[in-house]
Amino acid sequence: MNERQAGTFLLTLLLVASLAIAGLSGSATAEEIDDDVVDEVNDDEIATVNEMVEEVNAGLGNVSAVEGVDPVEAETDAEAEAEAERLWDEADRLEEAVLTQVVAEINYRSQEKIGRDIADDSVSTPEEARTEAQNIEDTYVHIDEDAQTAADSLWQNADRVEAIRENLTAAATELADPPTGVVEGTVTNDDGEPVDGAEIAVEGSVESTTTGADGTYELELREGSYTLTVEADDHEGIESTIEVAENETVDGDVTMAATESDDDGDDEADADEPDEGEDDGLPGFGAATALVALLAAVAIARR
Repeated sequence: MNERQAGTFLLTLLLVASLAIAGLSGSATAEEIDDDVVDEVNDDEIATVNEMVEEVNAGLGNVSAVEGVDPVEAETDAEAEAEAERLWDEADRLEEAVLTQVVAEINYRSQEKIGRDIADDSVSTPEEARTEAQNIEDTYVHIDEDAQTAADSLWQNADRVEAIRENLTAAATELADPPTGVVEGTVTNDDGEPVDGAEIAVEGSVESTTTGADGTYELELREGSYTLTVEADDHEGIESTIEVAENETVDGDVTMAATESDDDGDDEADADEPDEGEDDGLPGFGAATALVALLAAVAIARR
């Protein structure tokens, strides 16, 4: 190889190397995430979530505080996707942590006051918290007025953890589009007729929907396992477990049983009620009968 050929060869190598470096640089630039997106997520959703966690901790005087959420740190698309996954996990963690500590605080105070737990320590979802709040109101409020404060705390924090999840879901979606699938189904009764207005809620998600007149519904969910809760007037509630895969459509058909009529029970209740004008203190006797009985007693006393 003479000097001219060698020079040409070296120039070719330099050109190829330059193009390769330029390509790598372009790829790196394409993978970078906008700093403004990260700043907005931290200033809006993450800040809001941590404010709500502080509100929770303000009511926890006897148990450990709940840890907040660390700010998002991401410079590339890959890092943003990892942070989005972290925020999804944080939504699950905070839902359980908040409700667990609120229940622990309630039971700590009730042990001091009446010597017993009044809240089920297995509560870990908003639905369970609301059920337990109603149970406390029905069972303990007439015994101890502080029980109403406990129930109110569960009502409030059920709403709060749903708001926390909503904010973290929004933040994760801003950072990276999650892989999703679709749930399509029809809600029918035992006769195969569509159920209009059935409410479908997704445990562990902010998504929910309502069936139309034809009983159909559709939900787009991030891939994963979910429990659907279906409720409708005059029908028994039902739960259904589904598995959502990326870019797949899942069959979500549900059959609901009608609730039993309580007409017979109402008739029995009406039969037990005294007629108008009847003396409640003397079941089965009218006012005249009661007066006769009273006069007879007076006459006997005078003998």
